[in-house]
Amino acid sequence: MWQLKMTNAAKEWVDAGSFETMTAAAKCIRQIEEYDNPFFFLRVGVYTYDLDDAEALGHLEHDGKKALYVI
Repeated sequence: MWQLKMTNAAKEWVDAGSFETMTAAAKCIRQIEEYDNPFFFLRVGVYTYDLDDAEALGHLEHDGKKALYVI
């Protein structure tokens, strides 16, 4: 399960939905941002603590024109 969060007009983080796949969460971002192109980049911040890969790669970020997003 993947959680999508985004910033609202007040720049506060709010829940934008739960998705079965990361791709489904990304499609939601695409719809909100009204991207014509189905391809866009997500930024990955890697935590270097003693974590497994799922935990280390736990945040996929995107800076849209309408909001900031974290999957």
